Amino acid sequence: MDGRGTAAVLIVAFLILSSAAVLLMSGTETIPSRIAYNPHIPITIVSDADFAAQNITELWVGDGSALNPYQIRDYVIDATSSDTAISISNTRVHFVIDSCYLHNATTSQIRLTNVMNGSMVSNICLNGSYGIHLVNSRDNMVVENNCSFSERGVFLQSSSFNVVENNTCCNNLEYGIEVLGSGFDELINNTCIANQYYGMFVYNSNHITVDNNTCAGNYDKGIYVYRTTYSNITANLCLGNVLEGLYMDDADYNLVLGNSFWSNNDGVYMTMSSLVQIVANSCFWNSNVGIVLSSSDDDVLDWNNCSQNGAGGIYLESSSRDRVTNNTCSMSLGYGIRLYSSSSCVVDDNNCSDLSGYGVSVESSTSDLVRSNSLRMTNTGIDILQSSSMTISNNTISDCDYVGIHLNYTLRNRIIHNMLDGDGVMIDGNLLSHWNSHVITGDNTVNGRVLRYLSNLSGQTVPLGAGQVILANSNDTIVSGQNLSSASSGVEAGFCSRITITNSQCSNGTFGVRLYEVDDSIVSLNMLNWNRFDGARLVHVDSSTVNLNNMSGNLEYGLRLQSSLQNNIMENQFSANTQYGVYLAAATIGNTIWNNSFAFNSGTDGTYDALLIQAFDQTGMNNWNSTGTPYGYGNYWYDWTTPDATPPTGIVDLPYNISGSAGSKDYFPLTTPPEPVIPIPEISGIVVAPLLAIVICALAWRRRTA
Repeated sequence: MDGRGTAAVLIVAFLILSSAAVLLMSGTETIPSRIAYNPHIPITIVSDADFAAQNITELWVGDGSALNPYQIRDYVIDATSSDTAISISNTRVHFVIDSCYLHNATTSQIRLTNVMNGSMVSNICLNGSYGIHLVNSRDNMVVENNCSFSERGVFLQSSSFNVVENNTCCNNLEYGIEVLGSGFDELINNTCIANQYYGMFVYNSNHITVDNNTCAGNYDKGIYVYRTTYSNITANLCLGNVLEGLYMDDADYNLVLGNSFWSNNDGVYMTMSSLVQIVANSCFWNSNVGIVLSSSDDDVLDWNNCSQNGAGGIYLESSSRDRVTNNTCSMSLGYGIRLYSSSSCVVDDNNCSDLSGYGVSVESSTSDLVRSNSLRMTNTGIDILQSSSMTISNNTISDCDYVGIHLNYTLRNRIIHNMLDGDGVMIDGNLLSHWNSHVITGDNTVNGRVLRYLSNLSGQTVPLGAGQVILANSNDTIVSGQNLSSASSGVEAGFCSRITITNSQCSNGTFGVRLYEVDDSIVSLNMLNWNRFDGARLVHVDSSTVNLNNMSGNLEYGLRLQSSLQNNIMENQFSANTQYGVYLAAATIGNTIWNNSFAFNSGTDGTYDALLIQAFDQTGMNNWNSTGTPYGYGNYWYDWTTPDATPPTGIVDLPYNISGSAGSKDYFPLTTPPEPVIPIPEISGIVVAPLLAIVICALAWRRRTA
């Protein structure tokens, strides 16, 4: 919706709520202004014969036929201390109660009991338990009445085939309109504003039509449907209610079509309800979620627009076999569509874009199908958490801030024929089966190139032309000469040994290289630059070598090691990373970091600042220089190159302090950087100008210190 549409909606909302404010300010004891109200005592009619007799004595118009009904009109009845103002029971004659002002009866201003063929038109019914109350009555009309300032405005009890249309039911202590134990009634074009509980309450009924009503500013729910079946809720406006616009509980076989649920807490909340169709509704600006299904099975959510909500668009919890198709869930502060503890659901052909959270999130669920969705500019396109046996197919996912498809502690998923652009697939999990139990087919693409997933294979060389490489339990594997930029991770590997990642470009993604439970491996001669998190993130990586890489311009760290042992980090270049060039986290022990170049990391401008240290070591059990005779070699720190007054030449006289409470130091910091060894892979499609710029900068450092 464009800005003009939004403005129009807000104007309508203002007018509706302003009308409610006028009703609130109007005095309930003041007789409404009109030309001629005739004072009358309360009226009680108990049969057709009684109606005929009173018609004669009261000189009412009509004969009780359909063409000439009895007419009770233009009365003002103050029914203080009376049960009702007008009570009619056990009649079949046709009659009209028209343009009366009825107030102060202790229960009902108008009550029909076992009545057919009555019409209540343009009456004002205030201050009692009920404005208009129908009991065991059918084929009656309740039209254009004002039923406000009571407990309930209009109450249909065990009554069927009645029409309640164009009434105003505001500021009631409970509900604007209630339908209980009834069937085939029609609630059309009514206005229910600022009631203390619900605008409308439909309870234990069937075949009810709720159409084109306005339920706004109620202090609980706009419309509440409970234990009601085969009913249609269509074209209603539920605006600004404190809790839900529409709440459905134990309500099967209903249709919710073409409604507008705006600026409530939740637009629609449905629980314990099955075989419901929620179609073509507009759920905007709700502070929580557009549509919520809880413990509801075999429902259809189709062609709804659930955008610009606070937490998310559509949320399913503990539900099964629901179909969520063709919906738009965009521009919310959270997710587009979320499934929690739900199984065998279909999420198909939805558009989820411009979200700060997930496009589609599935958690603690099984056997769901996420297919043919368009997911753009989200944090994560599809997030599968602690779930199993999912099928993720034919989705188009682009420009996600973190990852396109995230398999997060999941098992046995099928990832088929997805198109990912500007992101990719990421796997997390502390079990081998979290990594190697999936089927990820070769028809998935990342940036138009093949996503290579090698699971339980050894001794492989990944063919050239990959868009992303994922290795799971694949030992002695070589990844070389690849352009893997703009992926969620250029290379991911889990539970592997003796892999080699070399001469490849892994830049402009979320991570350059990401390794978990890997040992005896080599990461060498790669460009790992300008990633949204780290150039390389190594977790539970042991006895490996990271050398001759460029890890610069990353938005967190150049290199992060966690729970990793005995690795050799040397001859790498770390420059202009937003946080530390190298970050050694908890349980990282026995690693040697030496002969690397550090410049402009952590916000330093080239002048030493004790608050802007370029590396971090949490454990203090790592070596920031080599050892040897007569001395070891540390690292080059661009902001720590002097003094060098005492031998050996080329070693700064004072150690460089590493950030972290453990107090690590580089005892042999270098005065000049090592020879820059900047890999420029010969790969078609890689832009080399930025790489040449880094070489020029490195040479400039040397000249500056020469």
